[in-house]
Amino acid sequence: LTLQNYLDKAWELQKTRNIFLMTDATPKWLDNQMRNVSKDWNIYTLRSVHRQNSKQGLNFFASVALARKCGALVGNWFSGVSMLVHESMCFAHANKMGECPPTWDVGNVHPPYCAGKEEC
Repeated sequence: LTLQNYLDKAWELQKTRNIFLMTDATPKWLDNQMRNVSKDWNIYTLRSVHRQNSKQGLNFFASVALARKCGALVGNWFSGVSMLVHESMCFAHANKMGECPPTWDVGNVHPPYCAGKEEC
């Protein structure tokens, strides 16, 4: 999948071009992907850092906090990180409490608790 695939799904969910991107992709991969993205997008991210660096934990928890400001989630249910962020957003996101955000899974495999729920 490309970064543009994620952006297209985010557009379908929220009709916004303001995106917070939480990724552990290498800066080189992200820079290459960003070259192919239209300048119409406003993409905000905390770049990944070396995993042995204490900044990694800080970036991770700051990213979870920033994700809770968003109105939707494009994630990957095979990722424990996506699941954690989704659960956190279900608690509170975009000034809403106790409501899961509109969500799209890159593998189209939703968690079992989403069965029959529109918000998943």
